[in-house]
Amino acid sequence: MMADRRKISFLSRPPLVWALLLLIVALQVGCVPDSNGDTGTGPRAKLPDIPPLGGRQASAVRIPYVIRIQMGTIQVPAGLISSSEELWSYLDEEPVSMQSVVLGLNGLRVGLGRASAWGDVERILKKMTAQVYTTSTIQTFSGKPVQVAVKANQPAQTVCVFRQDMTLWGADYPPGDNILAISCTLDEDDRTRLILSAVPQIRTTKRFTRYVRKHGQAQAVTMPKLYSFQDMRFQLPLRSGEFLVIGPGIESRRLTSLAHRFLTKTIAGIEHETVLILRPQIYRINYEE
Repeated sequence: MMADRRKISFLSRPPLVWALLLLIVALQVGCVPDSNGDTGTGPRAKLPDIPPLGGRQASAVRIPYVIRIQMGTIQVPAGLISSSEELWSYLDEEPVSMQSVVLGLNGLRVGLGRASAWGDVERILKKMTAQVYTTSTIQTFSGKPVQVAVKANQPAQTVCVFRQDMTLWGADYPPGDNILAISCTLDEDDRTRLILSAVPQIRTTKRFTRYVRKHGQAQAVTMPKLYSFQDMRFQLPLRSGEFLVIGPGIESRRLTSLAHRFLTKTIAGIEHETVLILRPQIYRINYEE
């Protein structure tokens, strides 16, 4: 009799309870995850794309920008740049004023040229030398440093550098390339503006074995050693169309100065000074659909 009462009580449950029980059973049986973690065996219906507020289609991946740096290198007879203000009068050295004292003590001058001054600067450089102004192009991305060989294949050399605390420090360096490491970082709020930073380095000719981790495994690689002159690091903002001029100052006459080691060379028995012109340009990469 008790068994009959339990059976009647069970069968007499409300319809809502039966519906919930059937739903639980269906979920337990029909939703078995596969090896990829998906549930269900049939194809899934694609959910409609929901446009963002304002009607603009959001991009899942940030559209990258490429930075192309047109770099010109000109050699002029010694003294035409370091002892003259004709070129620098068209350039603004204020953006690097915080570093200008240390740069000047080490024989370097850095000036920012506005787009409107390019014609005058080009005219002055052509007047100083009979060489045709030519450029090479360096392509990079925001925040990725590139190395520019300013004076390659140098023998062992001594470089004496004034530091930020105005102390003079010198060292002997092995044979290698005198390079300029350049990095451009885009302004997130203004895509026509970037921050250019640069630091002189010596890259050794001799390569050394190092162990690096790649794909979770340690691998032996050979690479040169880099000596960075961090006290000579400088940075400044540039807008589209502006350019940067790097040249020797009066202190470059000191034979062990960094500017003399990097920006002077002897051509046909005559000492020349090197002028670098950097013109970064920002391009947006358009992918084909």
